[in-house]
Order: sequence, then C-alpha cells, then structure tokens
Amino acid sequence: MSNVQKETYVEGLGTIYFCNDSAFDTALKAVLKKSDELISFRDLAYARIQDAEAHGGNWKESSLCAKGSYVKEGSLFVPIVSNKKIWLRESLVLKNPSDAFKAHIGNKEYLLKRFNVESHLEKVSKDGYFILTGSSAVPTNRFGEDARMVWAFGDQAKEYGKLLQDAKVSQVGIYMHTGNDAHIYNQSRPFANQLWLRSLGDYSGIMGDVSLNFRNIYNSSTVRGVQRIGEDDAKKSVETYSRKDISSALEDLKLSGLEESIFEKLGGRK
Repeated sequence: MSNVQKETYVEGLGTIYFCNDSAFDTALKAVLKKSDELISFRDLAYARIQDAEAHGGNWKESSLCAKGSYVKEGSLFVPIVSNKKIWLRESLVLKNPSDAFKAHIGNKEYLLKRFNVESHLEKVSKDGYFILTGSSAVPTNRFGEDARMVWAFGDQAKEYGKLLQDAKVSQVGIYMHTGNDAHIYNQSRPFANQLWLRSLGDYSGIMGDVSLNFRNIYNSSTVRGVQRIGEDDAKKSVETYSRKDISSALEDLKLSGLEESIFEKLGGRK
C-alpha cells in the first residue's frame, strides 16, 4: 500500500502531502485522496521559497527544495511539425495514468489515440498551453522575463530565480528530448509525458521526457499534492454571526418573520 505523508504546511498555500514509494499511477491515486490536486510548477516554486525562508535561508534543510517531484503540468510531443514540443497546464497523462505507466514500463512512449492536437489546444484556455520554440537553458537571473519560466512559475518566476541564485544555480536546463528530435519524428502519433521539476541540488531542471518508471530507475519518483484547506478556511467554517447578520439574511430571503421565533428558540442570545 502506498504511504502518503504530510510534508509541511505552507502559509498562503495549504498542506503538502507526498508519496515516493510507489509507481506513478498508484502514488497519484493515493496522494489525491489526501489532496485537492497535484502540486503545480507555480505552487511548488512558491512553497520552496517560503520553506527555505522558514529554514533561515538554508534550502538544504527544506525537503521541498532538496527533493524533486512530478508536477500537475504535462508535456506533449507532436511528430512531423515544426512546433513539436508543448507544455500543458493539465497533463494528458493524468487522464489515463495507468495506460501511460504501462507504456513506459514497456519502454515505449505513451502514444495518444484518436487525439487531435489543434482541437485540444483550441479547447484549453490561452494560458493552458505553451509552445516551446527552444529548449535552451535559462539563466536564473532572467526568470522574470523568460517567457517559458513566466508561463511555468507565474507570479513566482522572478523570486524563484532569486532562490536558485542563492543556491548557486546559475541556469536551469529544459529537457524535452533536447537534441534528439529524431526520437520525436520516429513516433507514429503524438505522445505525452508528466513534467518533473528537479531539486535545487540537481539544478532545478525541468524534465518533460522523463519516463514514468523514473522511480524504478532512480528511486525518487516523488508525487506531491496540495490540500488547500488552510487555517483561515478552518476558522471560517466555525465563524459565528450576529443577530444583525442573521436578520439581514432573512430579510433578503423574505423570511424575516422567522427572526423572533429563531431567537426565542435560542433563548434570546445575540
């Protein structure tokens, strides 16, 4: 059975859970029982920034920084077109993780059946995908201006770049079958992968061509999820209301006649 553990609580984000003892599809299912969703590029960057600060700026003391993991986003590869490398906010692997895992266990790509790339991109939001026109490394002092990093990390791009600079990371690599376009061309159909964000100790590279048997090879296929019910939400769930609040609500609902009955029942408490 997959062992899901609480990693930490991050103010402004929520509780982060992880699983690193199971195959991707199994770990994913287990983590989502505890979490609202897989952690995204942006949220993992934010969590790393906050957790490193909580450890006095020593990122090595932060498990979020010291361990890489899969993220919510995915990669899409399209043979025989010029713009053949794409990032997606909603990974296609998550639609059928078991089939994707089986394909990779057999040392094959997860080929997409009856899938039309143009139709899919038309359905998602403008920010729902990013077409990579290059996979060159990105200097960390340019995270706030590089379109790829801005798409991935959003409002945290510049600050995450600063964290990486503090960790002596000068640039971040992007691995999307980089330098191996022939592999993409040789596939019969478009294929998808899950994106992985490396640890700071591994230069925080973005990997879109990682097979889903990554854990079996390197024993580090961490899957992280976020439970967004935070301390503020917990307080709201037990919030009390004044008589004025209740009277106003009843009036809006045209049930003001119930007001006196309610407060008589409650013993006139205000």
